[in-house]
Amino acid sequence: MKKGEIWVSAVLYIALGIILITIILNAGLPLINKLRDRNTLVQTRTVIVNLDNNLRIVSTEGPGSRRYISPLNIESGELKVDEVNDKIIWSMPTNAKLIETGINFTEGDIVTYLLPTATENEYNVNLELNVKSFANISLSQDTTLGSPLTGTYSVVIEHTGSYDSRGLPLINIRVV
Repeated sequence: MKKGEIWVSAVLYIALGIILITIILNAGLPLINKLRDRNTLVQTRTVIVNLDNNLRIVSTEGPGSRRYISPLNIESGELKVDEVNDKIIWSMPTNAKLIETGINFTEGDIVTYLLPTATENEYNVNLELNVKSFANISLSQDTTLGSPLTGTYSVVIEHTGSYDSRGLPLINIRVV
């Protein structure tokens, strides 16, 4: 009778342990994913700030000015250069509601906002750098690279020596 009681106790302890681990994982994984996405947002904001600083320096230094950024690391999400509206936009899908939807958080020329998707509890977090107040940007990249950009790249920011109709410098962003 003692051997049977020991096996029953062992099975009950194992079952209880599995249940506790399942509960902890179900409660903890969303929190871990939210922290991961928040960390990616902060790291990407640093990349965007670095791009902003280098674009400003090149635009004020004059023709022939050039800055290299290597590596430019986009760990998650996509980076797009909108040449028509003179914006650089990073977007990443997330299940974490990092900020309230419909509210734009502005730091200088960088705007952070969250857009809902068609799927419930799924969002796109965006960082948008608007450079139209000080430069006119264009993108040239290796034809093997797709757009939008994701991954690790080297970037050259160069003042072309030309100016648009508003008198703003034409800045070429070359991705290699």
